[in-house]
Amino acid sequence: MAHHNIRNYERLNDLENVKESLSDMLQFAIRAVASDCGIYQVAWSPWYHICKTYIEVNGPLIVMVPLNEEPLLSFRDRILHDHDLEEKKVLHRRPKRKATEEGRRKQKDDYETALIRKQQRKERDIAMRSKHQSEKLGRINQRFVKSQQLGYARLNKIKVWMRGEQELFCRRRAEVLKEGIIHPTAEENLLLITIFAITSPLWLTVIFIYNMYKKTRDRYRRT
Repeated sequence: MAHHNIRNYERLNDLENVKESLSDMLQFAIRAVASDCGIYQVAWSPWYHICKTYIEVNGPLIVMVPLNEEPLLSFRDRILHDHDLEEKKVLHRRPKRKATEEGRRKQKDDYETALIRKQQRKERDIAMRSKHQSEKLGRINQRFVKSQQLGYARLNKIKVWMRGEQELFCRRRAEVLKEGIIHPTAEENLLLITIFAITSPLWLTVIFIYNMYKKTRDRYRRT
């Protein structure tokens, strides 16, 4: 029986700790939002049967709840459970001049602190966006450099292939002419010129594309 009581006590203690943690988180969120909006107190009206305890008429009771002083839930419990007339007078009496000046000074300090936090959040947002933009530009530059490298590799392959084809053509032609059976005639020279004329658009285009890539690469490196 005692063992069960100990376990129940530990369970209740854990639940109480969870309740306090949730209460602190809720109050922190409320105060943070209110501070960002420049609000330092809110109007709150208790239930009707509590109103009759504080005022004699049947009108609603408005209590100004400060957001930067005691915990909100304890303030609520104190208002709801305190039915003493003297406490009511303390709550609703006109504040002294000194207390008003201190409250205004505290509100001013809280407002300046909220402005500083707002500026800090703005600077963090700008830094985050700048970092994201830099990373995006870096990826674009990497893709461009890789595309250029692939283009140069293809051009080099085409140049090597054309050089090999030209060497093969010259070697075969030289072997044929080496036998001395026939000699190059005007028709063969004309045929050779015709072949070069027909294939000229290909290698001229390749040379043009290569020069354009080279100029683009040099311009990119200078920038």
